[in-house]
Amino acid sequence: MKLITENQLSELVNRIKSVLDWQATANGVTNIMGAGRPDMPSTLSAEHQTAVANALIGTVFVSTDGGGIKAWQWVKRSNGWICTDVDSGWHNITSLVPADLFDTTQSSRYMHVRRINNVVYYRFRFLRGGTGRVLVDLPPEYQQDSPSAAAGVLIPNDAGDPAGKMQFGTTGGLEWKPRATTPAFGVFSSTAKNLTLPATWSGIALK
Repeated sequence: MKLITENQLSELVNRIKSVLDWQATANGVTNIMGAGRPDMPSTLSAEHQTAVANALIGTVFVSTDGGGIKAWQWVKRSNGWICTDVDSGWHNITSLVPADLFDTTQSSRYMHVRRINNVVYYRFRFLRGGTGRVLVDLPPEYQQDSPSAAAGVLIPNDAGDPAGKMQFGTTGGLEWKPRATTPAFGVFSSTAKNLTLPATWSGIALK
């Protein structure tokens, strides 16, 4: 058995640490791995706060806990840390939108939302029929980025006929314009308006 000196042991430990360290470089790109999210330094350890503060553009941060919002990967860009892998899962925001958006005689009415990266998905059941219009303000993380107030999606009724138009508002919200007396059902998606992610997702998480 060959004994090693204290200096040799120290050097060996440092080499092992460099392999297992939370910060590494692969193919010229620096990667930082750990709990939390880089856009909120308070969620990071002291070591990661320093690494994130000194990170160069192109650095990748991999979150081991999703930052509490299922945000798993971030990239440092000139305008800050941008999340490139996030999935909020479906959330029920029925209680956050106007009640007259729906046919209130139907107990199973709802509005669900889900954000995957920079795409927001909207899912509705029993949007009311009739006339007039309903403005829908959305939480910032679910707002859509429409280039035109005239853009929108036709939503069908249970028979598949157009029951109304869900129009995109220029401020990120939605506007429901019914065209029939029967309620509407639908799913559609749009590009997210805001790159900034919330501390927690609005609405009730669905399993």
